[in-house]
Amino acid sequence: MLKDLDRAFQNLNAARRGEGALERLIHTAKTGATVQSRLHAIWGLGQIAHDSAATRHGARSEALDIVASLLADPEPRVRGNAARVLGDARYGRAQDALARVTTD
Repeated sequence: MLKDLDRAFQNLNAARRGEGALERLIHTAKTGATVQSRLHAIWGLGQIAHDSAATRHGARSEALDIVASLLADPEPRVRGNAARVLGDARYGRAQDALARVTTD
């Protein structure tokens, strides 16, 4: 678990520096080897969106669009974490998808 968390932090820091780790976080969030690694990647995508001033003002976010797509994931912990990240971000573009998973 610490290995997954360490990798998530490395990817997040690299993405913040513009080193292309966004793609690695997206890949891990979608297809990570463990649920824990996927949860950390989802959190990392949320942090990247939080760091963006444009996203904080309602602009579209590639990172949050990916997180929103995970609301349909078969793994309930992934869906729950995705919903939490989107809710924390107050990402209006995911409002309909979030409403659909409230009965989950």
